[in-house]
Amino acid sequence: MISKQFYGTLPSQSGVYFFYNKDEKLIYIGKAKNLKRRVSSYFIKTNLSEKTKLLVSETEFVDFRITESENEALLLEQNFINSLKPKYNIQLKDDKSFTLIGFTEEKFPAMIIVRQKDNFKGQIFGPFVSKQMTNRLFEFIEETFKIRSCRKKITRLSRPCLLYHINKCSAPCAGFIDEATYKTFLKKAISFLKGEYSYLLKEIQKNIENFSEILEFEKANQLKQEYNLVKEFSQKFSYSWKNEGCYDFLAFFLRDQSGFITLLRIKDGIKTLSVNKYFNYVEEKDDLNSVIISAIVGIYEDIKPAQNIYIPSDKFSHILKQLISEISDENIDIAIYCYKTKQERKIYSMLLYQLAELFKQTFKIALYKEQKNLKNLQQLLNLPRIPLRIDGFDISNMSSSYIVGSSVSFYNGNPDKSHYRRYTLKSVHSQDDYAAIEEVVTRKVLEYKNRKENFPDLLLIDGGKGHVNRISRMLKEDLKINIPLIGLAKREETIIVEKEAKELKLPLSDDSLRLLIQIRDEAHRFANKYRVIKMDKAYFEN
Repeated sequence: MISKQFYGTLPSQSGVYFFYNKDEKLIYIGKAKNLKRRVSSYFIKTNLSEKTKLLVSETEFVDFRITESENEALLLEQNFINSLKPKYNIQLKDDKSFTLIGFTEEKFPAMIIVRQKDNFKGQIFGPFVSKQMTNRLFEFIEETFKIRSCRKKITRLSRPCLLYHINKCSAPCAGFIDEATYKTFLKKAISFLKGEYSYLLKEIQKNIENFSEILEFEKANQLKQEYNLVKEFSQKFSYSWKNEGCYDFLAFFLRDQSGFITLLRIKDGIKTLSVNKYFNYVEEKDDLNSVIISAIVGIYEDIKPAQNIYIPSDKFSHILKQLISEISDENIDIAIYCYKTKQERKIYSMLLYQLAELFKQTFKIALYKEQKNLKNLQQLLNLPRIPLRIDGFDISNMSSSYIVGSSVSFYNGNPDKSHYRRYTLKSVHSQDDYAAIEEVVTRKVLEYKNRKENFPDLLLIDGGKGHVNRISRMLKEDLKINIPLIGLAKREETIIVEKEAKELKLPLSDDSLRLLIQIRDEAHRFANKYRVIKMDKAYFEN
């Protein structure tokens, strides 16, 4: 289960949160008016149900998406659960199906809330995974379009019920509305449930004008109220984007060889989809434009593109349009734009803010996981303290020529390049791995001492027992310094523990071993890179 220090880092804004287990599998999605307060409540409260306790016990870390309002969070939660179907969202509904809104097959169809889709005969919409969302839509349709919600079989005229008197039904049972007019109301309700707000408002406005022309002002006024209600409801879920059609807005965030890309989809002014993706890239090898293009194309391998796509820069719009068109199943004429207007840049700024928050939270997730790995490493190696800083060392040479060394430093499980060093060997002029590694470690340790910095919590050298014994004697007998030391033998990735003079073999899937391998390999890469530089320099000088 995650700690208070971790979930307390969430922002105090509305949004959708995602619970993941130790295998990084999504297990639950929820919405919140205040993400920090809502998520914290899972881990603070003691009066949780048994299923919720089980959910909390399995949660390893939390991800999130920021929204502009609670209503938007409600809509996003519904979209995400429908598409991703996390197991606990189903279990916490008491194994019932998600709620839908259905219209019966009758002369005057009734509107009802449906749970068992297979047992219902009629037209259905949904599912709406939130009962709150279902009730809100249901009540709105009653009040706005006066669709009946009773189960009465209309075979003859009868007295209208209370719903008619509180203005929530058009009372077809009493003959107060004819079949054609009722079907018109029903058509509006269906358009509303489909999210066709722009189309619906146009139709209502057209009817208002028609009734006004023939001086039916009372009917025109009723429609005006209907128009205002639909507009008010739709604005709760709109995104200040008035253009009709389907639009995708893309933004990306690159830092420390990690990348995030986000897609926001708006259809007729309504936010219908939000997708974030994470990827890695190698700064020294990868062209950033290619990285960005690959990330965008990767998003559209999973979802169909909109007709209109906004990207931050138009310098690769042509190749992007070609690539997206090739992977799209349908023959869509895609238009690609760059953010230019004030409204477009406002959306882009919001997306960048979301990505920056996502980066910070992902960094905190990684930090949390690494600290767990480091604590496990402390116990595994019987170290006096958590190895927050680990320095790795390696030697590179070409036979007896171009002998160089490297030291790399990882802090909290991540590279700290300000502490990287490379060395041209001074005391070693022939191939002698023991003497070479001894010189490199000595020079790095003395640098810490001279600069009066804290020594690393652990030293890692690329070598076996012989290397470890040699460095151990040098540290303790020559320098009178006590720093924990281990070796990592490449053949079987065996850890040589100096303190207990033993070998330790862990499965390659072990996170602690994988961290040590990463540090060893980084020291190897850094040393080889320096050797190549030295060789190239010598070649051009001769």
